[in-house]
Amino acid sequence: MSLVLLVGCASSSPVDKAISELKPGMTEAQVRALLEPHSVDSGTVYWGGSGARRIYFQLSGSEQIWIEMGRGPQGRVAAIGGKEPKQPWTRHDGGSISVGEAATRR
Repeated sequence: MSLVLLVGCASSSPVDKAISELKPGMTEAQVRALLEPHSVDSGTVYWGGSGARRIYFQLSGSEQIWIEMGRGPQGRVAAIGGKEPKQPWTRHDGGSISVGEAATRR
């Protein structure tokens, strides 16, 4: 009788590694540099005229993640969502999107 022991290291996918590098205070350019190489698409939901916004990145046909950016054009990362099921997106003039129920009520 022989015993075979398989040992593997738990390595995360490139997208998981990129997500783990996201930190509050990062600029939008830093976020995009990390996530765009691993994204299928992206879109932005704007919160009124303050410059605050939520940027969505579609990671696959079934997953997305959002990054909340603070006020103003130089706003920095204020919150980072986890991977979640992909919701419907509706694109609007000016480059904005609606996500989820807001996208389907049009």
